[in-house]
Amino acid sequence: MASNLRTTKYRDGSEITYITDGTKWNTYTASAYCWPINNIEKKIYYGGLYNKSTIYSGRICPNGWKVPTTNDFENLSAYLGGMNIAGKKMKVADASFWIEGPNGDNSSGFSAYPAGQRSSNGFTFGNEVKFWAYKNVSNSTNQDNGVIFYSLYHDDEAMQTEEYATNINYGLSVRCIVGEQNIPIVITTPIANYTGTSATF
Repeated sequence: MASNLRTTKYRDGSEITYITDGTKWNTYTASAYCWPINNIEKKIYYGGLYNKSTIYSGRICPNGWKVPTTNDFENLSAYLGGMNIAGKKMKVADASFWIEGPNGDNSSGFSAYPAGQRSSNGFTFGNEVKFWAYKNVSNSTNQDNGVIFYSLYHDDEAMQTEEYATNINYGLSVRCIVGEQNIPIVITTPIANYTGTSATF
């Protein structure tokens, strides 16, 4: 996608909970989203901010699209010349979008706008953007693996990797990419003592 995700629904059409209240956001454990600094007008350029439960649902991106993995971001940074310079090439250069002057040139066409984040401390806005990523493909729906995101800051040319404990209820941006859908993991128990009319598990 050429812009941040700004959906209010999962790809099956079900609604994602919209939360403006800070106290509710900090204690809410199910899927939720908000707009940057609680201003719906910001969604056009900046997209929405989604909590980790929304991301790990595996249903946030449209059909045929997916939340990137760490490998996807690492491949992107390598293509752009490495982590130390990738951020500069991803950030929009228009100073009107940044609280403090940007050092980006958007030569990659990624067009990262400083949507900021939401956390227990409230909102940041205008000087950074942080993107969710699955830690790896094989356990992409397991919330116990920690929170992974890639950050771009106004005063740093690098793209940074950050990881925090799973109980921190961050609201961050999503940039979906083309790829296979994330299929929910189904665990089954083997059937035993099958008689044709009954069985035990």
